[in-house]
Amino acid sequence: MEEYNVEFKENLREKPFPEIIYNIYQKKLSGVLNVKKGDEEKGFILKRGQIIFSKTNNRDESLGALLLKAGDITKEQLSNALVIMHESGKRLGRILVEMNVISPARLWESVKEQLKVIFYSIFNWAEGEVDFFEGEPSITEAIVLTENTPDLILEGIRNLTDYDVLYHYLRDRGVKYLLNEEKFRKRPIVLEPYEEYVARLIDGKRNVDEIIEVSDIGEIETLRVLYILKSFDLITSDKNVTMVTPIPLKNSEKEDLAKIIRKFNNIFSYIYHAILREVGPIGERVIEKNIGEVTLYRGDVFSNITLKKTGTLDEEELLKSLWTIKREKRKSVLLKLLDDLLMAEILAVKRVLGKEYEERIISMIKDINGDEGNF
Repeated sequence: MEEYNVEFKENLREKPFPEIIYNIYQKKLSGVLNVKKGDEEKGFILKRGQIIFSKTNNRDESLGALLLKAGDITKEQLSNALVIMHESGKRLGRILVEMNVISPARLWESVKEQLKVIFYSIFNWAEGEVDFFEGEPSITEAIVLTENTPDLILEGIRNLTDYDVLYHYLRDRGVKYLLNEEKFRKRPIVLEPYEEYVARLIDGKRNVDEIIEVSDIGEIETLRVLYILKSFDLITSDKNVTMVTPIPLKNSEKEDLAKIIRKFNNIFSYIYHAILREVGPIGERVIEKNIGEVTLYRGDVFSNITLKKTGTLDEEELLKSLWTIKREKRKSVLLKLLDDLLMAEILAVKRVLGKEYEERIISMIKDINGDEGNF
């Protein structure tokens, strides 16, 4: 039999379940995690940070109840199987297979669904006691979870239905968050486009209420995304943030970067007027949409960048945006943005004017660039 030592205790009123699980995952701990709220208790077996098995004393989350709810078995079949289970000591799943009520494949699928249901249910708890016992568990179960723990945490938050949990853990609506760019780039989860969109609204200047106000996906879903980012330690509150002090550009540096911007602006102006001439305001809206998508994902630096009526970028505003970037990285950051904007405009040309016009634009860019290679 395994020997366990108590590793830690937590209270869900103070620390949310996703953060607790993610902390265990990061430390690659093995052991048993028990969560209790009133008379309801759930347990989870973890191996090197990965959740492999769940258990519960909630009858609504039993295998039989879930199969009945899914319409896989009838009440009579379940009743008969339970009688046999109590008489024989066999597991319910095995009995249902032997009764030809469900197939082995459906048994495997159903048990995995049950393990997830038990796990996801905790995400609706904002109170409860958590005990983690570290040790190497011996698991004899044939059917276990194989999904990566961060993916299970992400789905747990996405499936959360008690919105009071979001209000509880994000109750300080005046707090401002800053996106941790390094951790965000290396995040262990794949976000949906709308989730990335909310992430880019986080700039260290807007508080929670202000982020909700400008977000296009509404209060609940915006809070859900903030909860995801907070659970994976991808955002930091302003209480723990030291804002970067802007450092103006030196004259020589400013002129060098300005030359790059002007070179790109010549091309932007050409493309803008070509599309405007051919299709009018429709083309202008397509360009603005494509440009907006690029600047949205670089809102941490270039939050105020927009096209002028000439189809060019405001040189002074663009240069000022670089003040918070380290000097040695300013040129590469600027070039990356301008390259991305140029690709967005070329895509707009292709959408509006077709491939032939796109090739003409690319040829023109090569003529302007000459033998210098990339901008």
